[in-house]
Amino acid sequence: MNEERGGLLYPALLALVLVGGLYLLQGRIDWNPADEGYQWYGAVQTAHGRVPLRDFASYEPGRYLWSAAWSKLLGPGLVALRLSTSIFAGVSLFFGLLAAGRAFDPKTAKTVRRLGLALMGLVLTLWLQPRYKLFEPAWAMTAVWFAVRLLERPTLRRHLAAGVFVGLASFLGKNHLLYCGAAFFALIVFERLWLERRERESPSLFARLGASIGGIGLGALPIALMCLFVPGFFVAYRSSFYFFLQQKRTNFPLPIPWPWRHVEVGQVLDTFGALGRFALGVGFLALPVFALLFAAFAFGTNRENAPKRHLLLAAGFVGLFYMHHALARADPFHFAECISPLLLALFALPRAVSGPARATRRTAAVAAVAAFVAFITLFVAIPQTPYFRYRVSLGFFSHYEPYEIAGDRIWVPFRAKTLYGAIRWEVGRHLRPDEPLLVVPHLPGIYPLLGRESPVWDIYPIWPSAGERDERMLRELRQNDVRWALVDTYEMDGRPELRFDLTHPKTAAYLRAEFVPVQGTALSKKLSLLHRKDPVTAQ
Repeated sequence: MNEERGGLLYPALLALVLVGGLYLLQGRIDWNPADEGYQWYGAVQTAHGRVPLRDFASYEPGRYLWSAAWSKLLGPGLVALRLSTSIFAGVSLFFGLLAAGRAFDPKTAKTVRRLGLALMGLVLTLWLQPRYKLFEPAWAMTAVWFAVRLLERPTLRRHLAAGVFVGLASFLGKNHLLYCGAAFFALIVFERLWLERRERESPSLFARLGASIGGIGLGALPIALMCLFVPGFFVAYRSSFYFFLQQKRTNFPLPIPWPWRHVEVGQVLDTFGALGRFALGVGFLALPVFALLFAAFAFGTNRENAPKRHLLLAAGFVGLFYMHHALARADPFHFAECISPLLLALFALPRAVSGPARATRRTAAVAAVAAFVAFITLFVAIPQTPYFRYRVSLGFFSHYEPYEIAGDRIWVPFRAKTLYGAIRWEVGRHLRPDEPLLVVPHLPGIYPLLGRESPVWDIYPIWPSAGERDERMLRELRQNDVRWALVDTYEMDGRPELRFDLTHPKTAAYLRAEFVPVQGTALSKKLSLLHRKDPVTAQ
């Protein structure tokens, strides 16, 4: 069902019900002071007039400006932040459902189409996670809609619109600009040189690329205007590119969890967790399988069967490039952030193989797609949701209790409640409200929890930064006369080389030499409150 055949109302209502229902179900459950804290701090600071990337470490400004704008209406709290990102996800799910409607033959009964679309929407919604990174799966899903529209009617106007979408990606994240730009370039070249190679009257490849590039320029205007007119932003934006080039990676890689890594000879998968790890491995194994399957379908497509394969081709091209996001850090959350285009491609598979003499093949495709999607959704997507973890929590130290975070009542695990309470108590007991506090390296959410502002630019210093960033942090500590620090010793991914004393050696050496731990605190063993030994003011 697409816009012309089925209208917009049903997909819009479906997106509202699904995303709204998920928000109501778990909008007040749990809190991640690391990654979600990173998002929340940026949204609060942007609402207060600070500039992302320039005034604090962040992603590109788009997501923070979105959240900050909604905070004017909804408020600055954590629940309001989650609602604003859910609204973004709901709009994108609407576009995803419009694209998913192409999975049905136009002759399919209306009731069947609506029921099928509801099931597809439910699956896509369950994969909208983690909630503090909803911009990632949402943007990928929307890219499929622009791509399928381009295939259905490859006019210069739609090439221009696709380019605008790619350009806007630069306002959301460098990775989205790269993935979407590469996907649409490959799609445009494929469509013109393979599907329309005999159509002399259609726009040339150069005209299509020209329209798309013009659109990219229009879509990139927000980031370009910030570079031109916001003092200091261009330097900060350029530095963010250099940083990742220096790191030679976009994330902290993890070994790909191939399914055989979790199954030994004769071992029985007797726990839900083991089965979940196995399912995640199956999902990662499906990525190269999908790439090969998509290539076979793409080069087996011609002008006659192309209309039935538009969704498969569009989602396939987008999904191929978004695979990098999952492989860069092979964990359930990064897998979820890039799976929506691949799910849409799987939804399109049965129709792509359908035909007068292919009923058996189509039935097999439906069964295979349904089984695979149900398996990984049940054992990978659902267990990662806050609501699932809340419902299955057992035991005295893992059960959830209500806790107030910036005026919002949030249900958090007992251990987390104890930790947050101890931090509040110790900071309130030792620091004046106007005294700067450094929090490093993994808990940027403590700043908005305490209603404080970071005294340093890098609010989440987890990357190896020996050199300029390390020296900048040390310089900021001295300039801002920071006398208090909250330091955790958590080892990310269990890697000792990612400890703060190794990623920021000069700052860590300064803390060791000039600060002493406050004795007798109620904090956990991995968390220390440090106080500077001398009362000397900034140098």
